[in-house]
Amino acid sequence: MQIIAHQDTADPNRPLPTMTFDGIDVPFTVQAANQVPDLNSSGPNHEFGSIEIRHPESKTLMLIDVIFPGWMMSRRMAIAQDIPGVLGLVGRINAKYAFGLLVAGHAGRAGTKADVDEQLAFLTDLHATALNTLDPTAIAEAMNPADTTNAWAVFDSFIDRVTVRCVAELAPEWRDKLSDFDVFIYDPCTAMEQGIRVDRQRL
Repeated sequence: MQIIAHQDTADPNRPLPTMTFDGIDVPFTVQAANQVPDLNSSGPNHEFGSIEIRHPESKTLMLIDVIFPGWMMSRRMAIAQDIPGVLGLVGRINAKYAFGLLVAGHAGRAGTKADVDEQLAFLTDLHATALNTLDPTAIAEAMNPADTTNAWAVFDSFIDRVTVRCVAELAPEWRDKLSDFDVFIYDPCTAMEQGIRVDRQRL
């Protein structure tokens, strides 16, 4: 059995690929029986080494843990390692590939280009809302003065207040559109807020 992967996955802590390819947006074509799928890396996004697999004949695209057709991504934006990379990739997918069926992983539901559009709209709204609630939120706002001597408590309170405000602003538009919104929305708001603070220059 051959395992073909991007070279970024050649990690001794996991099964090693038997063949790797390199480069960003340089499709790698393989022969699998009588099928000829294309493999491509768009750079860091969900994980380093994540790839898109396109089967031109059936107009099928496989991209795991980036698009969530009709539902909310799980904790920390599905534990995305590069949030700007996720945002950029979701914004490019429909223009980059001709496909009718999207295999996105999890939940047992395939996706379409319409699901990519919806996820892009949600992520754009999530980013704008996290940004708009992050900047106006004052440090130590509404805290018990006795707790403000603890810098960690101040920081924790700040993050919680930004997250709660982000959720409150997103809920009217998205709670009835994305399954599990009520369960998972707090984590994407926290992850996006953190991403903006830590990686702001890239967003």
